Amino acid sequence: MKYLLLIRHSQPEIVEGVPAKEWQLSEEGRRRCESMAKIMALYVPQAVVTSREQKALETGQIIANQLDLPVSAAENLHEHERSNVPFWGRDEFVVTVKRFFDQPDQLVMGEETAEQASTRFDAAVQSVLMENSGSIAIVAHGTVMSLFAAKHTKIEAHSLWKRLGMPAMLVFSLPEIELVEIIEDVDG
Repeated sequence: MKYLLLIRHSQPEIVEGVPAKEWQLSEEGRRRCESMAKIMALYVPQAVVTSREQKALETGQIIANQLDLPVSAAENLHEHERSNVPFWGRDEFVVTVKRFFDQPDQLVMGEETAEQASTRFDAAVQSVLMENSGSIAIVAHGTVMSLFAAKHTKIEAHSLWKRLGMPAMLVFSLPEIELVEIIEDVDG
């Protein structure tokens, strides 16, 4: 059996005033990567591909080192493009993300609609799959992973997004892209 493992990056060190795409993993986040690697090993990935965002790169590198796998970064696996959004409190962010999912064709926040982010991310995942013949692990981000899952399954994107911890993993069988398992969170 061949699998696509979509992994949400681990816990970052949140620094107000620094764009989220530049955040690095926290100490706890690095520990959690080791736990995720143990779970991932059951699916025998042949490589790890990451988004170019710092927290995804670090997550992928730690996991790849634990599993003795090659790791690389690929274009367009990044989070919903929202670098122009100021730092918001958790409550305001959660409410806005719900609107983002509920109004996929409208520009709710950032520089992409949900539909645009979904299309970009899906094409990037398909490109990674075409370049790899075996099971593959892709380290990305919660919003785009939730959009991908909603596109390929009957899961509602916002509900899934709320469930995903850092890190989390969605396991899909290939080539049909059927959801096999959701690992919502791991202990550090």
